[in-house]
Amino acid sequence: VTRPRRTIRTLALAIASLAALAGWSAPGGAGVASAAGAAAVPGVQLVSTNPDDRTPVATNGEVRAIAEVGNTIVVGGTFTTIRDGGSSTNVARSYLFAYDKTTNVVNTAFAPTFNGSVDALQAGPDGASVYVGGTFTNVNGVAQTGLVRISTATGATVTAFNAKLNGRVSDLALVGNRLYAIGFFGKSRTVALGGLGAFDT
Repeated sequence: VTRPRRTIRTLALAIASLAALAGWSAPGGAGVASAAGAAAVPGVQLVSTNPDDRTPVATNGEVRAIAEVGNTIVVGGTFTTIRDGGSSTNVARSYLFAYDKTTNVVNTAFAPTFNGSVDALQAGPDGASVYVGGTFTNVNGVAQTGLVRISTATGATVTAFNAKLNGRVSDLALVGNRLYAIGFFGKSRTVALGGLGAFDT
C-alpha cells in the first residue's frame, strides 16, 4: 500500500537531521544516502515512495490504518479510489478496502460504504471481522457514528456490536474481551465518556 509522499519526506528529513547532529557516517566515510540528500544512519536505507508494485494502491487521499485479519489485509484512510498492484484501472472504494495477503488481489466482495474517513482498525477476536474507527456517521446506509464492526468476508455490519458513540474514534486496541477506543466523543448510549471508552467485544 502506497504511503503519502509527505510522510516519507518528513521521515527522511528527520533521519538526515539526526545523522548530521550525531556526525554518523558509514565505514570508510561513505554515508548512506537518504531521500533528503544528506548522510543517514549507517546500514539504514529508506524505502522508495513506491516500494512494491505487487500490493494494491490507494490512488488518492491517504492510508491511515492497516489491520491483518487471517489471510486478509484491511486498509483504511481518506482515499476514494484504489487499484490492484500493476493495474492501471481505478476502482471506486471510499475509505476502506481489503485484499488477500497471498495473492495481493483486492477482495471485490468486500465493499462496505462509509461517508467519512477511516482512521483506526483493529482485527476482531473471531478472525473474521474488523473494528473500524473514524469520522464517519453512516455505514452501509445506516446511521453509525465513529465505531463499527465489519465482516471481512462480506463487508456487512456486525449488528451485535453497537457502541452508539457520538463522535470520532482515532485509535483502537483489543485486550482480552475488551475493545478500547480513544477519540473525540462524549458518550456511548447514555454513558458519559471523556474520549476514552472500553467496550465488550
